[in-house]
Amino acid sequence: MNKTIKQKGYIATQEDYDIINMIALWKINREIEIDPETIEYINAIAKTVKSPKEALTNPDVKDCLEQMLNLRGIRLPMASAILHFYQPNAFPIIDERSYRQIFGQEPKSKIKIEEYLNYIKKCIELSNKYGIPFDKIDKILYQKDKDEKNKLNTR
Repeated sequence: MNKTIKQKGYIATQEDYDIINMIALWKINREIEIDPETIEYINAIAKTVKSPKEALTNPDVKDCLEQMLNLRGIRLPMASAILHFYQPNAFPIIDERSYRQIFGQEPKSKIKIEEYLNYIKKCIELSNKYGIPFDKIDKILYQKDKDEKNKLNTR
């Protein structure tokens, strides 16, 4: 983790814990344990990465995702949701439905960081091609999959 995060004033507050637990409850119907350092890192990323192109080029994004994925109860869909709610203009939510719409198939197993970064690239392309605001692209993909009556995989 970037050692200057605390020096730049990115401090984990109770509000951050509450936000992240609200996201977790919405996504997986339970709370997660997250350490203050990870919350501070998320805050730093959200304040410095303002666009999806920056999300693809900033090496701290991948590092932050790796840090989140090392926590119990967080996989890529949850990590992307957390980043999205902190910075919706840079991070789309990836889940089974949006993955299927972008890649034309079910995720093989756990979604990997490289797949998520490729997903961001594809979302940029769709956003530009169809004039869809980037912060809405994931919701449109989700709804399109639902409208096509695709079933969720119950592994």
